[in-house]
Amino acid sequence: AARAAFAMDGRGFEEDVRTCRLSALGPGKEPSMPSATSSRSLVLGQLISLLMTGTGIFASLLAARGINIPTAQSGLNYFLLCGQLLVELPRIRRDGLAVPAWRYALWALADVEGNFLVVQAYQYTSIASVSLLDCFTIPCVLLLSRVFLGARYTRRHLCGCFVCILGVMLTVLSDFLTLPVPEDELQGPAWYGDLLVLAGAALYGISNVQQELLLKSGGARRRCESLGMLGLMGSAITCIQVVLTERPALAQCSWTQMAVFYLLGYQLCLHGIYVLTSSFLLQADATLFNLSLLTSDVYSVVFAWLAQHHRISWTYGAAFSATICGLVTYHLEDPPTTLVAENPLSAPQACADFDGGRLLPELSARAPALAGCGGA
Repeated sequence: AARAAFAMDGRGFEEDVRTCRLSALGPGKEPSMPSATSSRSLVLGQLISLLMTGTGIFASLLAARGINIPTAQSGLNYFLLCGQLLVELPRIRRDGLAVPAWRYALWALADVEGNFLVVQAYQYTSIASVSLLDCFTIPCVLLLSRVFLGARYTRRHLCGCFVCILGVMLTVLSDFLTLPVPEDELQGPAWYGDLLVLAGAALYGISNVQQELLLKSGGARRRCESLGMLGLMGSAITCIQVVLTERPALAQCSWTQMAVFYLLGYQLCLHGIYVLTSSFLLQADATLFNLSLLTSDVYSVVFAWLAQHHRISWTYGAAFSATICGLVTYHLEDPPTTLVAENPLSAPQACADFDGGRLLPELSARAPALAGCGGA
C-alpha cells in the first residue's frame, strides 16, 4: 500500500527527503534556510571572477612581451592538477574510478579546446565581440543542465540571467565607445573570430555541466579524483596539441625574469579558479557559475583605472550594478539542481552523499539511477 501511495504521489520522494532531514536534525528543529549557502556561493563566485580577471591581466602582460602560446600557457595548470591524484591514488587502486575514464577525457577535451578557441578568437575579432559572444555559454548551460541534470528553471532564474547579460552588454558598449579597436590590429575576418568564440563558449558550457554532473554524482569525497583526472587527461591532450601547433612559438619565446613571474602569476590564478570552481559546483549550479564570471569584465576595468590610470565611464558602474542585481535575483530562487534526488541523471550514491551522507539508505535506493553513471 505504501508503494502504491508513493507511485501515485509524485512528491512522495521530496517529502521523504524532508522527513529524513528533520530526523537528522532532531525533534522540533527545522532545517536551516539556504541563505547561508547562497551567500557563500555568491562570495565564492566573485572570488573566482577576481581570479579570472587576474588570468586576463597576466595573459595580456605575457602577450605584450611577445609570448603567444595559449595551449602551453594554460596546459601547465593541468600538470598542477595531477597532484590531486596523489591524495586519491590509494583509494583508486583499491576501488577504481568513480566514473569511466572516457567521461574525464570528454571533460578535459571540452575544457582544453574551449580555452584554445576563445584565445585564438582575439586574433580575429574585437575584445567587445568576444565579451558579448562569450555569453553564449549561459544559454548552452541552461539547455544542457535541463537535459542532462534535470534542472528546473523558474521565471526568476531566467530574469536573473537576462539582467546579468544586460550588465555585460553595458560593459561591451562602454568598451566600444571608449576603447575602439583599430581594424589593422586584427589578423582576419571578424566573422571567423565570432565563430571561434561561439564554438569555445559551447565547449565551456559542455565542460561546466559535465563537471557539475561528475562532482554531484560522486560527492565531495571524489572531488580530488575529478580534479586529478582532469589534470591527467588535460595534460595528455595539451602535450599532443603543443607538439602539433605550438613548437615554433615556444622556440621564439624569450623567458626573462619578468616573463617567468607573469607566467607564475597566471598559473596561480588559473589553478585557484579550477580548485574553487569544484567547491562552487558542489553547492551551486553551472548556470550561476557562469553568471558570476560576468563581473570579471568590470574588475578588469577597475584594474585599468587603478593601475594604468585609464579614464572610465559611469556606464561601467551601471553594468556592475546590473550584473550583481541579476546574481542576487538568481540567488533568491531555489537552486535548480541542488536537490540531487530530483536529478534524473543522478546515481544512488549521489543521493547518499546528500546532507553529508546521512540520507536514509531506503531513500537512497529509491533515487533514480542512470546506467553507466550518465553520459553527455
